[in-house]
Amino acid sequence: RKVDLKLGASLNGLDALMRMKFGGHVGHLFYLATGEDNKELQFNREFIGCTPERLFQVKDRGNERIVTSEALAGTRIRGLTPNADAELLQELLSSKKDMLENEITGNF
Repeated sequence: RKVDLKLGASLNGLDALMRMKFGGHVGHLFYLATGEDNKELQFNREFIGCTPERLFQVKDRGNERIVTSEALAGTRIRGLTPNADAELLQELLSSKKDMLENEITGNF
C-alpha cells in the first residue's frame, strides 16, 4: 500500500511515531533519520513505519553485543533443491511488491 499525504503544517517523524505507538498499532515501530550536522539534530529525511517484522534488535551478553535481524521485503525461504531455489528466485524477481519495497528502503 502507498499513501501520499499533503499536509498544511510540518510533521515531525518522532511525533507521528508516538501517535502510532499510543494509537494501538501492533508491530515493530521504527524510526530512522539522517542529518547534516551531528552536533544538532537537523533532519533532512525521516523514515518511519510499523511492520510485523523486527528490523533488528541489539542485546548485550557479557562483553558481546548481539544483533538479531529478521527477513524484510524481497526475501524468500530457501528451496529444498536447486530447482526450487531457481523457482523462488524467479518469483522474487517478478514481484512488483517486493521490488517496490526494496526500492523504497534502498532509497532511504
